[in-house]
Amino acid sequence: INRLFALYPKEWMAVDEGGDALAYAIESGSLTLFNSPHSIILQSKGLQAAAWGLYELGLLFNEEEREAIRLYMLPTYNKPVFEGSFVSKSMFGREGGSVRLFDTQGQLELADEHGFDTSELFPVVYQKRAELARIETAAGEFHLLTGMFMLNGAPCGLLGRAGGPITGNTSHFIALGVKERE
Repeated sequence: INRLFALYPKEWMAVDEGGDALAYAIESGSLTLFNSPHSIILQSKGLQAAAWGLYELGLLFNEEEREAIRLYMLPTYNKPVFEGSFVSKSMFGREGGSVRLFDTQGQLELADEHGFDTSELFPVVYQKRAELARIETAAGEFHLLTGMFMLNGAPCGLLGRAGGPITGNTSHFIALGVKERE
């Protein structure tokens, strides 16, 4: 392999079994990691705040897109403007590292203690708080975070991760399936 699309979180090299070999291949020039330029935009939670703002202003989106945003996105802003509970997170955080949960009075209720807090490096966004579903597994009861992936408006994948109220880097991947209607 000469070039590899960089979906792999680089900080995992320190703990993965083959991480030292991967790091050496990159450092020695034997392997080039790359991301397409749009990936930085798409992974930013700031894009969610921008999309929500355009939705609220009635700009850019047609009625079908507006309905999807209303149904499937949480209100997201660059400032904590909520009445009621909300969440803050870094625009470029992952694995729960910068997530903070605030109660209905706006007081900090819970913060991730284990992940890397990127909010010191990047701006923060604020989202309306939504309680995660619960799932019972052989390892116990967990909160279930469900991600849906779309290509050209068609659903193409589901991802389940089960953990605490903040889905961190110790969460469990959960297999999800969809039954076809008969």
